[in-house]
Amino acid sequence: MEAYYKYQLNNYISISPDAQYIRHPGYDKNRGPLWVYGLRVNAEF
Repeated sequence: MEAYYKYQLNNYISISPDAQYIRHPGYDKNRGPLWVYGLRVNAEF
């Protein structure tokens, strides 16, 4: 499952925080769940 949201800081810059939940990494049921976080920055010139 993945969720993100786009925040428009001004006319030229936006940021998008991201969170991903991976239930069975690598399709291996012996490995526990995993949360992955990220941040995307977009700048237009």
